[in-house]
Amino acid sequence: MLWFALTAALAQPLADPEGEPSGAGLEQTLLITTGASVCSGVYLGEGRVLTAYHCIAGGGRSKVARQDGTFAIGRVTHASVRDDLAILAVDFVGEGAVLASAAPSVGDVVRTIGHPYAAQAPGGFLYGTLRYSLSQGVVAAVGPVAIQTTAPVNPGNSGGPVFDSEGEVVGVVSRRLRGDGLGFATRVERVHELLESGRSASPIGGTFGLNATAAAWSGPAGTLAVGGFAYASFRDRVVLSASAALPLAPRWDSVQFGEIAWVQTEAHFAVRQRVFRGRFTAHLDAYGGVGEVVTMTGDRDTLRRRRSSAVAPLAGARIGFGSIVLDAAWVFAEEPAVRGQMRFTWPGKLWIF
Repeated sequence: MLWFALTAALAQPLADPEGEPSGAGLEQTLLITTGASVCSGVYLGEGRVLTAYHCIAGGGRSKVARQDGTFAIGRVTHASVRDDLAILAVDFVGEGAVLASAAPSVGDVVRTIGHPYAAQAPGGFLYGTLRYSLSQGVVAAVGPVAIQTTAPVNPGNSGGPVFDSEGEVVGVVSRRLRGDGLGFATRVERVHELLESGRSASPIGGTFGLNATAAAWSGPAGTLAVGGFAYASFRDRVVLSASAALPLAPRWDSVQFGEIAWVQTEAHFAVRQRVFRGRFTAHLDAYGGVGEVVTMTGDRDTLRRRRSSAVAPLAGARIGFGSIVLDAAWVFAEEPAVRGQMRFTWPGKLWIF
């Protein structure tokens, strides 16, 4: 009986301080999809949408959708990397949310509306949930840039509005501390400053990240190598990258097979085309670069090994979908060969600029 009572209590709708259920702000809350990023936003009226900068930092065209299914393509007009804020211009009309003049105080009741884990597009039992989801909490602390709230936020809530009890926007969801249930939003004063300053997004902005890799060299001398891959993506259009890999057992393989080869280091310049958005997005890269080809020969009788290296140009293509990237490059070495690589997008994005 205690379990059923507790379940019923937790299932009650959120209420405002006077005890009346409230969904204020749903009409102004938006779903923003940019490449693989699925975030939230809020319509301010006059064709302006407020969201978090990291939601649009990757570049590409942002699809901005309302709850009724209508959508428009957004164009970034204002941006602040420091405050994690961005303004998009869209072809929308209608009443927008009201920006508060100042941040709330500690203890004030606040609500946030967004799309927690909405990139997963839930079906079955969870169908109809996770999008345009409202949560409630209180302001736990107020800093010079951010406010801390106990209202639950998760990936997909980023960029969503934080409303006070008057229904005015007092913050924009920015991030949380993983595992600690602590959510943070940029103060509304920073939004006013951004609108007044007119700061636009930098054309060279983007993301930096690291991936784990496994690579193999075609032909009888090929061996399996593992390593890391670092990249800087500029507006999801131009990608500079470098990788390093080492074979799993070079000494043993060289003695056993007589000769092995691998590409130890690489540097690339790529152009990118993204296909689709959100859950089904994929990116296609065409690139050129140089690589250090290492060859190791071994003598089974004497167990001696000899190692040599040479720099060779390479050209290739890669496709990324979800957490996997498949990469193939033609290496123009003394004996041309194909280098195949599988990347795992872990740890992924580390820095947004």
